[in-house]
Amino acid sequence: MQAAHFSSYPAYPIRGIGLASNALSCPALRPLFTTQFSSDINTTGKSNTQTLQQHVEALAKLDRSFENVTGLNQAADYIKRQWIAQGFEVTEQPFKVDGKIYKNLMVSLGPQTKERLIVGAHYDVCAHEPSTSQFETATIMDAIRFHRTKKPIRYKERHDMPGADDNASGVAGLLEMSRLLKAKESTLTKRMDLIAFTTEEPPNFDTDDMGSARHAASIKGESHHVKGMISLDMIGYFRDESNTQKYPIPFLNWIMGNKGNYISVLGDLKAWRLVKTLKNAIKQNTTLPVHWLSLPSFFPGVHLSDHLNYARQGIPSVIVTDTAYFRNPHYHQHTDTPETLDYTRMGKVVDGVLGSLT
Repeated sequence: MQAAHFSSYPAYPIRGIGLASNALSCPALRPLFTTQFSSDINTTGKSNTQTLQQHVEALAKLDRSFENVTGLNQAADYIKRQWIAQGFEVTEQPFKVDGKIYKNLMVSLGPQTKERLIVGAHYDVCAHEPSTSQFETATIMDAIRFHRTKKPIRYKERHDMPGADDNASGVAGLLEMSRLLKAKESTLTKRMDLIAFTTEEPPNFDTDDMGSARHAASIKGESHHVKGMISLDMIGYFRDESNTQKYPIPFLNWIMGNKGNYISVLGDLKAWRLVKTLKNAIKQNTTLPVHWLSLPSFFPGVHLSDHLNYARQGIPSVIVTDTAYFRNPHYHQHTDTPETLDYTRMGKVVDGVLGSLT
């Protein structure tokens, strides 16, 4: 997932959420933008939290940075083995970036109709750790520089980035979701394409070399058949302590609370139905608190993951996330390790999203 360690991105959600908060501050409009539920964290018993943890730990051991094609192939092989063991036929989509070959992986289930829903998660990590942990030091000029150069600002490169939350958690959720969907495939009424993307992280974010951009381009002629895209990006970090959730505008604490104990669903206005469907599914299938926002696509911060490339084709596209650097202090750090995650609540996220698909 993209955001703070590029000094540009703190400015983006600040503007987007800040403008949205004008509506949130109005009691009459607040239900259109956010819903809160009980903070009870009892498990629903659907997802296997031990399996989720095993997936995260296996992926976190690998160097999945853009520069290490071998490590990315090892991660891809792990994902492929899991899908084959679940009974899927795995399709690979290889593509070249700077002369090197990278690949997306995809499985499909349900009736093989043209109409489909896409669920995806990226398996690469960011190898560019910020040179400062103070993400708030970003400036407007940093944002301008990033958009002109598409390169990280103020970073040091390293290759021991586990990327547990970002984004082994999303991939683990995708693998567990596919296992649960396979068990009830005969009851599915719509086609599901599940995709593990590569090259989401720098230096490829917001370029045509994102794995999701390559896939979206490959279905451009049939994008009208895609009814929605859901990106699972950072779904495992939760905290119940006060002051563990930050916002770009302080008074949002009054609306959303200062505890990092919820999952969020975010999309543009075209995706509002899908956003609402996911919110309702999480409410009905779990006891996990949820916040949701549907904002105009020109609001910076709305498209900070793989759903970006599908939204650009007019496909309703959303991200399910724990809010990344607004909560997780290990974001794009070598301390983003498996033991920092909450697998019980990660399982609730899987159960909630799954409820919207079946």
